[in-house]
Amino acid sequence: MGRIGAEKRTVLPHEPADDPETVPEGTGPAGPAPEPADAGPACRRCAAPIAPDEAFCRKCGKKVPGVAPGRPRAGRLARKSREKSYLSNIQTARYIMLAIAALQLLVAIGFALWAVQAGRGGPTGFEEGLEDPELLAAGVDPRRVVQVAMLVVAGATAFMGLVFLGTFFWAKRSPFAATVTALVVYLTLTVASAFLMPCSLLNPLTWGIIIFLVIGLRSAAGWRRMQAEEAAA
Repeated sequence: MGRIGAEKRTVLPHEPADDPETVPEGTGPAGPAPEPADAGPACRRCAAPIAPDEAFCRKCGKKVPGVAPGRPRAGRLARKSREKSYLSNIQTARYIMLAIAALQLLVAIGFALWAVQAGRGGPTGFEEGLEDPELLAAGVDPRRVVQVAMLVVAGATAFMGLVFLGTFFWAKRSPFAATVTALVVYLTLTVASAFLMPCSLLNPLTWGIIIFLVIGLRSAAGWRRMQAEEAAA
C-alpha cells in the first residue's frame, strides 16, 4: 500500500503540470496579478467606480449618498450660489424697509412735537398766516389750524412708518409680497412728494432706495421660483 501511495501520477497532455518550473510566470488558475487602481469614488455595495456627478451606481443601482438624482454637483453649487445671492438681496431690501420705517417715525415724532409747541404759543413757522384776517373774522384760531394740520401730517407719517415696519417683518416670511407692498407704497410717497416739491425727484437717495427695492423684488421672485422647483422635484 505504501508503494501505491508513493507511485508518481502520470500527467496527461491536456492537464497543467504540477512542477512550478514548467508553469510560465504570470499564468495559472489565478491569472496575472491585478494592477492597483487609482483611488476615487466607489460604490459602497459593489466597489464599482462612480463618476462625481452620478446619483446611482451603474453596476448595482445603489444610490450615491449626498448626490440628488438628476442634479450634478456643479449644478448644485451654482444653484446654492444663486440662492445665496437672492437671500442677500432680500435681506438688503428688508433693511431698507426698516430704515424707511425709522425715518418716517422720527419725522412723525418731530411733527407731533412741533404741533405741541404751536399749541403752547411757540413759533410755528407760519407766523404770517396767523394774522389772516379772514380766519380771524370767521372766529377761527389760526394757531389751532396750524396745530391740527401738523398733527394730521404726524399721524399720516407715523402710519407710513408702521406700514414699512410691518413689511420688514413680513418679508421674513413672504419676501415677494412684502417687497411688492413696500415698493408700491414708496413709489406712491415719491409721486406725492413730487407734486409738493418737484425738486425731490433729484434726490439720489430716493432713486437708490427704489433701485434696491426693485433688486430685492427680483431676488424674491427668483427665490420663490426656486422654492417651487424644490417642492415639485
